[in-house]
Amino acid sequence: MSNIVNDKVLEYINGYYGPKSEELGDLRKDAESRRIPVILKDTESFLGMLIMLAKPRRILEIGTAVGYSAAFFAAAAPSCEIVTIEREEEAHYEAVRNMEKLGISSRVTCLKGDATEIMNELKEQLECEISLAENVGNAVVPFDFVFIDAGKSHYSEFLECAMKLVCEGALIVCDNILMKAKTASDEYDPAGKYKTNIRRMREFVDMITNDTRFDTTVLAVGDGVSVSRVKNI
Repeated sequence: MSNIVNDKVLEYINGYYGPKSEELGDLRKDAESRRIPVILKDTESFLGMLIMLAKPRRILEIGTAVGYSAAFFAAAAPSCEIVTIEREEEAHYEAVRNMEKLGISSRVTCLKGDATEIMNELKEQLECEISLAENVGNAVVPFDFVFIDAGKSHYSEFLECAMKLVCEGALIVCDNILMKAKTASDEYDPAGKYKTNIRRMREFVDMITNDTRFDTTVLAVGDGVSVSRVKNI
């Protein structure tokens, strides 16, 4: 059987796409017009269904850009708290403004800085919250959904840091796993410009699909998406 995933099939699927709101649609159009990367339409549709089924209470996103995906998560899970991390100052500033414009800044916390450093700080904060809550008989909810969409060569580091912040059963979703097919075959990098990123992404995919801490599937959705369910912390 021939491969049915091609531009015509994708165009057909995207014909059924609709933004969660007019404001989100405008944000996507603006980002795309300025060639700012946002989650692809079929990826967004997939994530929306995943969130509907998983019903997360706390989402951690690594890689905010201008805040489109964080805003989408807020729309898809109206009672969910979202924390998103962005390294670039200009993008972080724009993301904060977009959350304010959309009226969701009370639910979406935009943090600026190195993701691994911030996640280590979040770990210390979470441990303090858990300790205090135990003393008064309350429960603190760790993150139960993580979306990784930042520096592709650092996915392994991001994942390990995120594992210190999640609960058993959490979903960890990684975008752009296939890197425009380069992960699958060197023929898509004829000049060899992305050798290091390709090697690291292949190592990452090997790890998450074989690591006994997870149940993982890799899907040819968008630019490739992996979904890992945490079995053991």
